[in-house]
Amino acid sequence: MSLLDRITKETTDISRAVLDMSWWLDPGETITGIVSSEIIQGMAGWSEAPYQLYGAPPPYDPTPLLFQTAVLDETSTSLVVFVEFGTPGLAYTCRFVLDGTSLRRVTVELGVQVTGVPPVQPLPVPIPASPQGATALSIMGGTLLGPLYLFEDPKYPTEAATKHYVDGMSWAGGPFMRETGGTFTGPVVMVTGATLVLAPEDPVDPLQATTKQYVDGLVATMSGGGSVVTVSPLAYIGPHALTVQITSALLIAAGTHTTALTIQTLPGDPGNVWLRLDGSNAAPNTGVLVSGYGGSRSFGAPGFPVPSGNITAITDGGVPQTVLVSGG
Repeated sequence: MSLLDRITKETTDISRAVLDMSWWLDPGETITGIVSSEIIQGMAGWSEAPYQLYGAPPPYDPTPLLFQTAVLDETSTSLVVFVEFGTPGLAYTCRFVLDGTSLRRVTVELGVQVTGVPPVQPLPVPIPASPQGATALSIMGGTLLGPLYLFEDPKYPTEAATKHYVDGMSWAGGPFMRETGGTFTGPVVMVTGATLVLAPEDPVDPLQATTKQYVDGLVATMSGGGSVVTVSPLAYIGPHALTVQITSALLIAAGTHTTALTIQTLPGDPGNVWLRLDGSNAAPNTGVLVSGYGGSRSFGAPGFPVPSGNITAITDGGVPQTVLVSGG
């Protein structure tokens, strides 16, 4: 058994050590595999925390040293080890059993000293007796009949967490939104199938998120009680297909048509479309005509300015018909 190297690390570091095995290997021989690896408390004769005496309780070790990886290098002559965590003030021995191509086996060690002051072990909390007389929960598991109080917030990945730690933890760059409400500092992206349920009340602040019931209530009154047509998020790269109903309805909302645009009926559709550019109810034979069979009307050219308000529409064809909206 050989101690090949000794390193010092802080508990928050991920430390690297390369154990060169060329001193043990014969010419041309390589390591064929890592048979076993383990971490033992203490490092006799070197560290501030040697092996404990026989029969003595082990030192308080709330954040034991862990292997992150232990692999052979590309030449299979060196062992590359990464370790993480470790309790401040304690030392550890990383022990490896290796096989070589000559059918030999060797045990080597890496010493790790963690800097810092050893933590104070908390005093045990008295456990009241249950009605059945039991005073402790079996290490095999069981059911607690009352609350479990932890000594402090967790520092180790597998340690139980307090409510204080969970309530204040970060996720994706920001704290959780509490159920009582708050302000997002970035965009909220909903994946397919996800649902965000808001409080069942209408929004008050202009930047407050709205519920479906609030939007549906406004849309139902935008065109004087008529059935409302889908308002596309027009970018005017189109054409966008919109449906015109047989009753007056909103076709394009104000603010979505700030550049030149064209509204065109389909070549095979005989119904005429009548537009009102001031948001009032459209009616057949009044307002701006878009004739059937592929007729079109453009806005933005001289004499036909871009409307500044809502555009409502109605068809006289007897059935709803589709129009194409496009622009530059």
